[in-house]
Amino acid sequence: MKQSYIVTAVIVMSTLMGVLVNQLHGASQSSATITIENREATPGTLVDISVSGTGFHDIIIFEFWMVFNSDVLTGDEVLKDYISNLHPVISNAQFNLVNDSVIGINWFRLSPRNIEDGAKLFDLRLTYCDDTGSCAQHDGFSEIRFLEENSFLFREGLVETPLIFNHGSVYGAEDQNSLTLIVAGSGSVYVGGQPYSGTIEAGAGCVIDLNAVANEGHQFVHWSDGNGYVVSTDDQFSYTMPAADVTLVANFAEITPETYPLTLVPNPAAGGTVTGGGHFEEGEEAAVSAIPNEGYEFLHWINTGGTVVSTDDQFSYTMPAADVTLVANFAEITPETYLLTLVPNPAAGGTVTGGGHFEEGEEAAVSAIPKEGYEFLHWINTGGTVVSTDDQFSYTMPAADVTLVANFELVAFVVDALSEPEGAGTITGDGSYNIGDAVVLVAVPVEGYHFVNWTCEKGEEVCSEAVYQFTMPADDILRTANFALTGY
Repeated sequence: MKQSYIVTAVIVMSTLMGVLVNQLHGASQSSATITIENREATPGTLVDISVSGTGFHDIIIFEFWMVFNSDVLTGDEVLKDYISNLHPVISNAQFNLVNDSVIGINWFRLSPRNIEDGAKLFDLRLTYCDDTGSCAQHDGFSEIRFLEENSFLFREGLVETPLIFNHGSVYGAEDQNSLTLIVAGSGSVYVGGQPYSGTIEAGAGCVIDLNAVANEGHQFVHWSDGNGYVVSTDDQFSYTMPAADVTLVANFAEITPETYPLTLVPNPAAGGTVTGGGHFEEGEEAAVSAIPNEGYEFLHWINTGGTVVSTDDQFSYTMPAADVTLVANFAEITPETYLLTLVPNPAAGGTVTGGGHFEEGEEAAVSAIPKEGYEFLHWINTGGTVVSTDDQFSYTMPAADVTLVANFELVAFVVDALSEPEGAGTITGDGSYNIGDAVVLVAVPVEGYHFVNWTCEKGEEVCSEAVYQFTMPADDILRTANFALTGY
């Protein structure tokens, strides 16, 4: 009954979306693109087919329907897990297997959302060639297409967005690899419920069900690879085939007195290595050891309850009648660092970068950037010694805190003032100034002339008064006092 409610809800939602599309027909905005990837797959495997999008900006509503060949690709009728790995923005999207070959997904929000261009929207999760007979009739190929007439996207303001559809496909993997099973001890191996009878050929990603059955008086120990590394301690497990030939060994041993596993864990994993774990009988002594890696030091052993068991890196642990995990805690040895403080002088003269904490001998890239109207002079230490005349340089940190001062000074800019015509008047106030200084130019005409105005280099009037006041910019300037004969 719950399934029918879900289907009904999806159909109602789809109907409402359709009405909305019809009402808003004609509105448009820059297009968005939605793409289904092409995937190679191995028969009987679960395949996640990525669906990505570009142009999903300010979105509020979308619905996409996808169709595929149900003889090649099938959804999970029990779990209804057709869509996975949803982008966080659309994690509340609703989906439904409309029929054996159509999946729909829809999403709605009152406020607009953004998804970065090229991001994965979700994975379409389907089983590839579950029925190999029907699959073979289609050469193991299925195109996955959007039902364009049932798919749409709206942006903020209920603006319909044109969609560009890139369809995808799923097809069979060609490369096959060999899985060889070896029995070590007294027992047998089953593959997919059948006795193992020879090398298995399978493609990468194929899941193979293995079962190790011990003979009477013996017990299964573990599965290991060709190098002796333990792959699984479960007698029944599903092995995912890699993209290479592989050998697995089913290890059996005679039944011995009951033992319990002692698991040793380094924390952090990069902090060091641990030895001495394994299976032990009750009361047996286990010689455990913790070896810190370079740059780390051993702290102590703790149990899963957080209680300190030993502060010795090597000790003898008495095994109880229970499984035990001991954690070897390591701490990173932090090298001593020293503080490099950078100071601009004056504070208004510029900015400095590159300060911080550094180890002895470490190179610090320091930089002094003068502000407008200032120029850099040099770096000095607190003793007044010049350290460098370069505004950017690499400072080698000593074994002490250091303060470096970047000295700046104001740049002198020139105010030039001319009389036009020459000799028609006198001018005062020209000379050298710093940025921000108040400049006062005074033009006094000689007898027979009167003052007209002040002009700039381009000949444009800048002031009509004989007393011309302005704030000095960060540049040299030229001003001309213009005079004319009296009576003209």
